[in-house]
Amino acid sequence: MSKRIEQIVIGTSLAEASDRVLQVGLACARATNAAATLVHAFPLPASYYAASLGMEALEHQPLEIERERWALEVEAQLLRLDAQGQEGIEVVADAGAPHRLVVEVAERRGADLLVVGGRESRGPMAPLLGSTADRILRKASCPVLIVREAGTLPPKRVVAPVDLSSTSESALRQGLAWLDAWTGDARVEVEVLFVLSRLDREALAFAPAEMDRFAARQVRELMARVRGESRAVLRSTVRVGFAREEILQHLRDAPCDLVLLSTHGGGGLERLLLGSVAASVSQRAPNSVLFLPSNHGTIGSTADPKELGAS
Repeated sequence: MSKRIEQIVIGTSLAEASDRVLQVGLACARATNAAATLVHAFPLPASYYAASLGMEALEHQPLEIERERWALEVEAQLLRLDAQGQEGIEVVADAGAPHRLVVEVAERRGADLLVVGGRESRGPMAPLLGSTADRILRKASCPVLIVREAGTLPPKRVVAPVDLSSTSESALRQGLAWLDAWTGDARVEVEVLFVLSRLDREALAFAPAEMDRFAARQVRELMARVRGESRAVLRSTVRVGFAREEILQHLRDAPCDLVLLSTHGGGGLERLLLGSVAASVSQRAPNSVLFLPSNHGTIGSTADPKELGAS
C-alpha cells in the first residue's frame, strides 16, 4: 500500500513547547517530499475591538502589518531551529482562534496531514471544554498528528487499537500506509491491540476462555488481511475490560512512540458531552497520537461470536 503525502499543515504557538511540533512536522515533510505550511494564529489588536464598538474606524493596513509581524516571528522560530533553509515552507499568520485558522488553512491547502501540539487534558471540565487539539480533531477532515514529548518520531514502536469493525480495519490500513510513507525502510513494530469487553465476555452464552480464543483469532485474521500491504512488523495483544481504560493502561505498561487512533465519527452535543474512546485516549495518552478520522463505513463486528459454535 502506498500513500502520497503532498501537503502538511503545522500549527505553531511560537512558544518553546511548539518547537518539537515544528521539528516533527518538518521532518515528516522532508521524509515524504511534501510541502509544509506553518500556521500561527494571533489575537486581534486592541484597536480592532475599539472599532467594533464604534469608537474609531480603522483601515485594513494595521491588520496586514500585524500579519507581517507575526510571520516574521515564525521565521525567527525556524531560524532558531535551523530549519529556515528547508524548501517548500510557507508561513501563514492571521488573527483568529487557533483551531479555526489551522483547520481553515488545512482545508484550503487540501492538507494530507495536520500536525499540532497536545497536552494531557485535566480536570472535570476537560472533556467538555477540550483544548485546541481537541477542537481541531472535531473539525479536521484529514489525519491529525498530535505531538507530545514522550517517544521518538519517526516512530519505531506503534500501538494500533482496533475494535474489529470494518471502519477500524480501514483506519488500520490507512495508518500502516502513513507509517510506510513516513518511516521509509526503517523497521517499525506495530502492536494491534484489541480490548474484549468484560460485559460481553461474561454475558454471552460462551465460556470466557472460548471468548478469549475467539477474540485472539479475530485479531490474527485481521492482521493476516493487512500484513502484506505494509512493511511494518505486526503483532497482536488482547486485553479484557473497558476499552479506554485498558488502552491507556496498556500505554503505561508498554510505552510506545505513537498511537494510531480511528473514530467512527459522530458530532454535535453527544460527541461534546460524552466523547468517544478515541477522543478520551487522544486527550490522555502520554505519547504522540496519529488520529485517523473516518466519517463513513459500516460499523459492526467482522464476525458474530455465535460462530464459535461452529469452530
